[in-house]
Amino acid sequence: MTAKAVKHRAVKHRAVKHDAVRHSAVKRSDVENGAVKHSAKQEAVMKQIIQKIGPNTRLAQLTMANWKAEKTAGLVKPTAVGDAGIAKIPLEQLDDSPYQLRHDMDQDELAELTRSIRDRGLLNPILVRRGEKMYEVISGNRRLGAYRRLQFAAKADAERQKYDAIPARVLDVTDDQVLLFGIAENMFRAEISPLDAALGLGTLQKLKPALSSAAKIAEITDLRPKKVERLLGLAASPEVVQKGVSDGIKVPVDPDNKDGDDDESAEETRKLDLMSALQFTRLHQALSKKGGKTKDGKSTADAQTGAAITRALKEDWGLRDVTLYVSKAIAKLAAPDNKRKNRGRPAAPFKKNARQLVIYYGQLDAISDVQRQSLLKALDEIIQKLNQRPKSTTLSNRTAARKTG
Repeated sequence: MTAKAVKHRAVKHRAVKHDAVRHSAVKRSDVENGAVKHSAKQEAVMKQIIQKIGPNTRLAQLTMANWKAEKTAGLVKPTAVGDAGIAKIPLEQLDDSPYQLRHDMDQDELAELTRSIRDRGLLNPILVRRGEKMYEVISGNRRLGAYRRLQFAAKADAERQKYDAIPARVLDVTDDQVLLFGIAENMFRAEISPLDAALGLGTLQKLKPALSSAAKIAEITDLRPKKVERLLGLAASPEVVQKGVSDGIKVPVDPDNKDGDDDESAEETRKLDLMSALQFTRLHQALSKKGGKTKDGKSTADAQTGAAITRALKEDWGLRDVTLYVSKAIAKLAAPDNKRKNRGRPAAPFKKNARQLVIYYGQLDAISDVQRQSLLKALDEIIQKLNQRPKSTTLSNRTAARKTG
């Protein structure tokens, strides 16, 4: 999300931010420390819900992620199903949050969730907040998507009305609380894209400037400081690296690993993982110092880094392969330019030995500070040596001396 979009949403919800001061579900100190305590009764209620859903089902996993995130982000204290604070909101009045971290819905997972809700019902309401005209979904986009599927597939009016509105808990929360909740909820799921997580942390820093370090973000999100540091590094990485993480490239499936699939045109998408992306960020930084542009106006750093990423994904490199490649490439960039030596021209703009001092005048514009000091020292030695020699008799003096004699 761009800084402009963040600013727009911040203005849009300034009223919500003002109301959030009065939010009594959690004390401010608890929100800031990410520490919300739940009673033994509340824990027991959640365990009963999970058992009713089925511990190994997708819906149970989503429910547990939601529950843990609420505790970490300090949004609400979950209560038993049927709480009077839960309202049914028509689907057409619900809109996505601009701070939604996950941008893609896996269709197979959505289909599984839809079947689970159809068979067992929605046992965990979604979380929303009031916007200017619509309700904004804080958590539960896939549950909402499942409801919309069920409403569309309904054959009778009674069945369609059953899914016209979805149970939701309405909260008064700030933008940064919404984002913090999304980060906490999604971090409990292994399948979230590292780029989504990284950009989420970057946006959180913009909303809360006080979170100026990885350690401070780690404290409020319950993430390891090292992981936060790496994710922030990815958020600041160049676009060519971020595309390698989000989009990747399509490569033909290995015929030996098709599991009986005879489709020769079958392809799979390969993407950079977090650690490999950070290595290619190192490469881009080193190339950027050299500057330069390609014939089509693209920066040399972007072009060469993109080519290296494509090669790594095509050849299915591991982190060790990527690290070795990047380290060698950076070392090569730092090495002296041997081509210039092979043409017989020295790298320095001057050459000095015991017998002579040779200055390459055309190369003085590229002289470094160290080289300039060395040349000035050599010239100073020459000037001192000239001043130390006795003055010789001039031709006119010698002629006068002969006439006198």
